[in-house]
This record gives sequence, C-alpha cells and structure tokens, in this order.
Amino acid sequence: MTIRSSITQSLIGLALFSTTAVFTQAATAETIIGQSGNVRAEISYEKPEEYQYKNVRLKIIRAGKTILDQKLP
Repeated sequence: MTIRSSITQSLIGLALFSTTAVFTQAATAETIIGQSGNVRAEISYEKPEEYQYKNVRLKIIRAGKTILDQKLP
C-alpha cells in the first residue's frame, strides 16, 4: 500500500465519519412563553438544523385552564 493510497483511504473514512456525525446530532428542543394578565401562550418546537423546525406545538392557558393545545403543521 502506498502512502497516497493510505491518505486517500483515511480521507474517505474521515468523510464517512463526519457525515454520520451530522446525521446523529440531537435536535434542540425549545419552548417560548408569553403572558399577559391571566392568559399564557407557549410555543414549543424541535430544531434539528438551522431554519428547520419539527414538532411545533401551541398551547394557550387562560386562568389556569388549557383552552388550546395543538400540534401545528
């Protein structure tokens, strides 16, 4: 095996490892909360990549009672 062949194989292995690492990164889960008086709104989502959102959910609570809890498209 030549040095060039060894370097090529190492670069291919590194590229495959890097691609696998990108696919296995965990999504970031966040919740944003706003409140005015006795009304509270919560929007939660997962952000697996920049500018990409999944599992978006809106929840509205008024006077301690949940009046809306819905997954958004």
